[in-house]
Amino acid sequence: MPIDPAQAPDEKAVNDYFEHLRETWEEARALFTKLDTFYFRTYNVWPTDKQFTDRPSHRPSTPTWIVDHAADTQLGTNPIIHRPVAGRGVDHEAAADRLETGLSALINDAFLQEPVIPVKGAKKQLLLYGYTPIYGPFLDMRYQFEEPTKNKGEDREDFEARLAEWEARRFGWNPLRTRVLHPNEVLLEPFDKIPGIGLRNHKILAHELTDLTTRRFEALSKTGTRSEYATEFYHKEPYDLIEVIEWWTASWHAVVQVDGKLLYRERNGWRFQPLSHTFSSYGQIPTKSDKVNPRDLAKGILEPNLDEIIHEAQQQTAKHELLIRAAFAKRGYRGDATEAAEMLKGDILEGEESDWW
Repeated sequence: MPIDPAQAPDEKAVNDYFEHLRETWEEARALFTKLDTFYFRTYNVWPTDKQFTDRPSHRPSTPTWIVDHAADTQLGTNPIIHRPVAGRGVDHEAAADRLETGLSALINDAFLQEPVIPVKGAKKQLLLYGYTPIYGPFLDMRYQFEEPTKNKGEDREDFEARLAEWEARRFGWNPLRTRVLHPNEVLLEPFDKIPGIGLRNHKILAHELTDLTTRRFEALSKTGTRSEYATEFYHKEPYDLIEVIEWWTASWHAVVQVDGKLLYRERNGWRFQPLSHTFSSYGQIPTKSDKVNPRDLAKGILEPNLDEIIHEAQQQTAKHELLIRAAFAKRGYRGDATEAAEMLKGDILEGEESDWW
């Protein structure tokens, strides 16, 4: 029976759908892991057979350079905002222009709030993996501060400094965010750009998860309306990483521990599902395909060249090894080895030229 995105999810619904999508993306994720070994230059230059274990390995920067160079030159980094004119006349055109200017400034500022500029991160993943997921736009309300009040016994100068900081933050506060997530962190139906259900599988620090569930628990106890279910989470080691699955639909947001425990479920106040994805368009579904396999569409610029990259590494390793052996070859002497060692300490070698090699 199909899952209804409008229905409130429980542990079974989340875990069943998670297993379905994980199986769907299994081959694609294996490819992403393989491509990582080339980008980070940890791939095997030689076969893993025992007879090759003693061979040296030199890995040129070629795969990393291919992706980074293409990411820097192939695509622009600034999206263009276009607002169609809502009506006829100069006033409607001017209103559309003002909206384009405002949205451009808002989105550019949101991009600068992220550790990795989203557009650049997305295009690098499209080139490396042939696929990238996007989280957003969404609202980050963590830095929405209430106006500070003077604490009892607080120095006037300290209070004025806190008030000035609040004023500065309020003036430039932008809650809009867009974030590029790693392909291994998101699970979506492959042939829907913005599916009705989105899953995010990631790890969160225990103290952050505790704070998150506590706030949801308080919201439930106070209102009982927007939060439908919440339970407090506690973990004794605050910096342990806890793996969770986030369930997103236009109606619901839920968080489940990977072991199956539902931590909280709430109405989605945004009223849209914030996870989307796109492929690079380098891929192609085979004519004879008996299953839905996103690996066919997730094609980056490295995959067709993996054999050539390995061959280049093998050639450069062999050339380098020959050069080192020739440049630093061990000396030989037909006579006594101790006598040869003494002569090599000086500037003159005795004997015939054919005695040395």
